[in-house]
Amino acid sequence: MRGTGARRLLVAASVCVALLALPGCVTIRSDQVPAWVPKPAVPTATPQPAAHPKPEDKNALGAYFVKGGHVLRVYRGGKKNAASASEALEILLAGPSSDERAEGISSAVPAGTKVRDVAPDFEGYVRLNLSKEFGAGGSSASTKLRVAQVVCTLMQLPNVKGVIIKIEDKPVERFGREGFDLMRPLTKADVADVVPAD
Repeated sequence: MRGTGARRLLVAASVCVALLALPGCVTIRSDQVPAWVPKPAVPTATPQPAAHPKPEDKNALGAYFVKGGHVLRVYRGGKKNAASASEALEILLAGPSSDERAEGISSAVPAGTKVRDVAPDFEGYVRLNLSKEFGAGGSSASTKLRVAQVVCTLMQLPNVKGVIIKIEDKPVERFGREGFDLMRPLTKADVADVVPAD
């Protein structure tokens, strides 16, 4: 009987050694792995770029830039109800951020354009005097987009009915190939084909 038991024990030990020699045949719980054994790397998810933010606050101040042949509002800090025309134009002339440019957002307002003077009148119109760069070059589409950027940026402010634009203190009867009459107040209706609904 003792010989038979010893033979069974020897066979069982041999089977265990054979199983240990075969990779993948033995399951070891994580709490049984010695501390010195390196842990396998856990794959991490690739971070996705954040979507272009749009604040829930409809009173957020912004400026209008260009994407896909239309103008769109890009939001900045502050409240449009408390902002001046000068502050809104400062944002516009600063142009899109590098992140916004990476998203395909641009400006049709020529680089170097400066505000010579801006003053709302008592009738609710903003009288704007821009530097000569604003009238420099550009296609028909470009001139309409730059006018739309200025008009929409200023008309987001409360109580603004329209915008009258001069260039170097001179009234412009026909601006660009579109022939915009800048001597009269311009509104969003004048550039409606490049202004999607807010």
